[in-house]
Amino acid sequence: MNRAGPKRPGAGEPVSFVIVLWLEPGRRGAKPEWRWRVRQAQTGEEGCFRRLDDVLAYVKSRAGVPAPA
Repeated sequence: MNRAGPKRPGAGEPVSFVIVLWLEPGRRGAKPEWRWRVRQAQTGEEGCFRRLDDVLAYVKSRAGVPAPA
């Protein structure tokens, strides 16, 4: 058992994510919306999102490196 907690990647280390994308049906006539679930493979940390910008921010924060320009 690792008591130190999940290992964060260092610079230059590969980071893997599993991204699940689905279309959530609209309620009461509303338009359907895309939803994302993102899990970092190395740590098992997971987040759920409604906006792509939030997905990208999450991946950037977990990768430990700045996003490309």
